[in-house]
Amino acid sequence: SPSYPSLAQIAGHALSNIFLDALSVDVERVQRINQTLSLIPEEKRTHSALRPVELLVIAPSQRLDAIAARHVGDLPGPVRTMLGALGVTSNMADVRGAALASYLLFEQGYTQELMALGRADTLARRADVCRFFGWKDTGAALRTRLPT
Repeated sequence: SPSYPSLAQIAGHALSNIFLDALSVDVERVQRINQTLSLIPEEKRTHSALRPVELLVIAPSQRLDAIAARHVGDLPGPVRTMLGALGVTSNMADVRGAALASYLLFEQGYTQELMALGRADTLARRADVCRFFGWKDTGAALRTRLPT
């Protein structure tokens, strides 16, 4: 028999659509506008207020719902109870319901893991970040600018 998604999975998917898909649409829109601007001759572009916008998108290298699944047990009891009723458990073999929890988790362990992931992902793209900000990539340039 087919496995139907839990209410938590549906809610997590809906929240992802609301927040993440909107971000993807914004990035795509800026890229499209930049492409359109590049087709306008330079002498005509100087008379316009429109300018290309440089983008640097750094996406997490790990699934946030998988990280959230490790921290569901850190949530206050009433929140865990509510999530459990929706299909999320703190001992999850299947992390699909954890997407909802990822929007509710502000516990220290989860946020510290997210910040460490963001730092690692940014350092992995060090050359791109330095180029974006116009910094000289000395290897240590970015590490000294990112909080630990």
